[in-house]
Amino acid sequence: MLRGTHSHYHPRASRMSTVRDMQTNDMAHTFRYQALDHGLSQIRVFSLFPASDHNAPLRGRLQTEQFSPTPPVYEAISYVWAERPGEESLEVNDNELVITYNLASVLRRVRYTDRIRELWIDAVCIDQSSPKEKSQQVRKMHRIYSSASRVLIWLGTKVLSHSVDCNRQRLWMSDEESSETIARVMDYLERLQYQGFEGIENEELKFEVETELLFDCKWWERVWTIQEGVVANEHSLVLWGSREISWACLFDLVDRVNSLYQATNPGKLWEHPASEFVRVYRHYHSSGTVPMEDLIYASYGRSASDPRDLVYALLGLVKRQTFETFAPDYTQRSTCAFQRAVVSVITERQDLQFLLNIVLRRSEVNWTEKPSWAHDFTESTLLLSTRLKDYLFGRYDLVQEGACTGRSFPGVQHDAQTSTIKITGTIVGPVAESQIIFADCYSELAMKKNSALFYRLFLRQHLNAFVPWLLQTLQDFTHIARRAWSKRFSPDEVNAKVDRGDVWRVAMDGRSMDYLKQRIKQPMPKALVDEWAVLQRYSALDTWRHMLSQEKSGLAEDPEFSIAKLLYRHMVSIFSIYPHWKGCLFTTTSGYIASAAMEVQSGDVVCILFGCPLPLVLRPQNDGTYIIVDAAYVEGIMGGEFLQDRSSYTDTEFVIS
Repeated sequence: MLRGTHSHYHPRASRMSTVRDMQTNDMAHTFRYQALDHGLSQIRVFSLFPASDHNAPLRGRLQTEQFSPTPPVYEAISYVWAERPGEESLEVNDNELVITYNLASVLRRVRYTDRIRELWIDAVCIDQSSPKEKSQQVRKMHRIYSSASRVLIWLGTKVLSHSVDCNRQRLWMSDEESSETIARVMDYLERLQYQGFEGIENEELKFEVETELLFDCKWWERVWTIQEGVVANEHSLVLWGSREISWACLFDLVDRVNSLYQATNPGKLWEHPASEFVRVYRHYHSSGTVPMEDLIYASYGRSASDPRDLVYALLGLVKRQTFETFAPDYTQRSTCAFQRAVVSVITERQDLQFLLNIVLRRSEVNWTEKPSWAHDFTESTLLLSTRLKDYLFGRYDLVQEGACTGRSFPGVQHDAQTSTIKITGTIVGPVAESQIIFADCYSELAMKKNSALFYRLFLRQHLNAFVPWLLQTLQDFTHIARRAWSKRFSPDEVNAKVDRGDVWRVAMDGRSMDYLKQRIKQPMPKALVDEWAVLQRYSALDTWRHMLSQEKSGLAEDPEFSIAKLLYRHMVSIFSIYPHWKGCLFTTTSGYIASAAMEVQSGDVVCILFGCPLPLVLRPQNDGTYIIVDAAYVEGIMGGEFLQDRSSYTDTEFVIS
């Protein structure tokens, strides 16, 4: 239920103290921590001294407690370290400890007037200057919050307005406006709590509007709040200004709104800051753990003062085996923590889909930094999603496990010293020849203008001008493809493949024709023949120009040409999504033709890594390792055909750097 500012919660064994216990001298020194004995499973608890004056200096006592076998009694505070700039002093054991303005605000908000309040606060109870202690205490974070008599979730006293400054940063409301806004939102939640949702049309939309400013609070953007909110018990409170609401009540309202949304929008997820808590909470409380990969997706866009916490903050909810092999270690660099996170997801999944997700995202944003298999969790680039497999299999018409069908995942070995991983697979063949689709377009527009938006708009406004580029490239590549195919097929079979439009299918990165037509907004003329063959039939530049001249002369348009024209223009639009996307067509010395988004060069190696649905292009390095260039569509092996005969290929260990 909602409570006002005067309600108090009495822990089951709240400590009392006399005035004499709280008498202290003026602060003379900076507070220094005494090391904990981690072998005895110790934590610190902060006793916040009472004060009748809200603005009185903050004072308290920090004591060491045994955490096992029975935890001490305390309340844990969940807050944002630096929601607003500024620092204040906290008197700890007669010495000074500098804390953030936001922490000082919550301490004044929860301070009793007549008795001590026992609290656990990360910035006070952990020696933040000791990497060793941080590593040990963060490993206990899940139990610290789940063992608390309750969690106090602090959203702050100020509310962000919709106004922005000259740097387009949102401004804070005044104190009066903030108080009025908080009261209005909390009153609405109270009415909703008792009234319920029955008979209210589009309540999920009203809920989003009414609670928008509550969910704009920075607390929802902090990565640690996922764990702290998920394990908080039913007694926990959400504190916003002078008002409060039960966390269980707010969570229940969010859960019900989420269910309403899904009922009226089948198959869609409610994209809302609190909806991730619903999904993670449900998973955790039904199975006791949450897959590391799901937590990574749930934490997208959240922040942490230490970049390592972008992964360490998730570990309290994962499987015990994952936690034991990937415990927080603040003596290591953030890059090492990120690498260990990737390896943990691969190990949990027992396949390479997460690695493929990273590879595809790197090619979209043109990120070429090493190691080529890792992900930088500080980047705002969103990995595709947990639906990667559905996306890939729908786009490429894959069956079973894609190119790796028939071989199980043998595991991954991580060498933290060299930042490499070792994976088993097989070589399809070295790259023989390659051709870039839009090299000229890329260099003249993307490089000179240096604007992705300009690049896309220019291409879409001048589609007809860029179609000849596309046609000429595919005409040139057809000659390259013929040379490759001749190693595996007879001359008649090669001609048949060209006439069927197989080169065009590869050029489109293996997309099915149905996939292409679904993305064309204007109506498609009824196909008289196979569309891929139509593309091939009108791909000669002379034919294209002749048909355009007939169209301009007012002659009746050929239905097949109308189909080809629509598809050509749509292909140019697809190629223009990212200005760095070149679209590379290439062949292997073993007679396969393929395509990739990134530029592939002679000497690269096409391989199948066991556990990865798509083939990968690897580039040999001087030290004997390989870097991942891109994923590839390779005609003829996407359904596991290459692996059907175990005697036709050799298992190879690849060390990826």
